[in-house]
Amino acid sequence: MIASCGVRFATDVAMHCSLELRRTLQSPARRGNTRRFVDDGAPLGHEGRLQQVRDMRRFTPADFNEAKAWPFQEARALIKRLERLKKDGPVIFETGYGPSGPPHIGTFGEVARTTMVRRAFEALTGRPTRLIAFSDDMDGMRKAPPHVPNRERLEAFLQMPLTRVPDPWGSHKSFADHNNARLRAFLDQFGFDYEFASATECYESGRFDATLQRVLERFDAVMEIILPSLG
Repeated sequence: MIASCGVRFATDVAMHCSLELRRTLQSPARRGNTRRFVDDGAPLGHEGRLQQVRDMRRFTPADFNEAKAWPFQEARALIKRLERLKKDGPVIFETGYGPSGPPHIGTFGEVARTTMVRRAFEALTGRPTRLIAFSDDMDGMRKAPPHVPNRERLEAFLQMPLTRVPDPWGSHKSFADHNNARLRAFLDQFGFDYEFASATECYESGRFDATLQRVLERFDAVMEIILPSLG
């Protein structure tokens, strides 16, 4: 069910973006590129949506520069920010996942939307990018999920990091590892291009140490920014 909904969501969003792009191409010089699209507004059906996904690959750089669909708008805002930072190298996009439960259509939507902005950014700039799917697996387990086997075993691990909670199915080292594996399988079946990262591995390996130390050194300045945003 999730897979079928996910495919429909992906094709619908791609259709929306291609139709929005079509609406921006009004000049005679561009009309030759728009004839691929249905102009009568009739429903396209699944095959029609898939064809429009294929058609997205045929747009020219000039078409992308004129596109007003939201992934391109977000990509342009990112481009302006990067111009101020003046950093070279691959641009990293990131999504977050809380492994307190299995991945779902919202998980798919987050990765799909980020991927769309990522691809729009690549089309506009030609710069290399990476997408990291980050698992917040050091989050504490707030309650024992009602749908898992051996639920009573989990009661002793409340508020502990999810990577310290045993896997009730017995197939992985921890509850988080079980759901992280499901996340990767879920994303792989849709062909997403991503790199997986675990909060536990990042903290335990010392990867975050330098940044955490920097935050502590500038604690007051950080709080001056954060506190007003809390309302």
